[in-house]
Amino acid sequence: MKATSINGIILGHKNLGESDKIIHIYSRELGKLRIVAKGARKITSKFTGHLETLNVFMASIYFGPRNIILTEITTERTFKNIRENFERLNSALSIADITNKTVYENQLLCHAETNYFVMLKLTTLSC
Repeated sequence: MKATSINGIILGHKNLGESDKIIHIYSRELGKLRIVAKGARKITSKFTGHLETLNVFMASIYFGPRNIILTEITTERTFKNIRENFERLNSALSIADITNKTVYENQLLCHAETNYFVMLKLTTLSC
């Protein structure tokens, strides 16, 4: 399995070098992953706007010898209603941060296809 497509949500990111980013994601298929987005910090990057925390996406990734590399990404949902309300945004970012810190790489949560995404939606809608 050298290349595959995944669906997931972005839990966070950090800068790597001058023009790259490390993206922490949770995917339905593979669990939590750490993916390198080459050139993501450049102004002309094709990833601009797609790599924001809490975006639900569909992406193509490549399993390199050392890292997993992002090759293509499309945003499916940005949760605009969450971003407009500070309390909802704070709750959603807290869930993403806790998930990022407590879930190991490649770890799948029990019944991940439903529970994690339903929990995120319910928590942010109930604020």
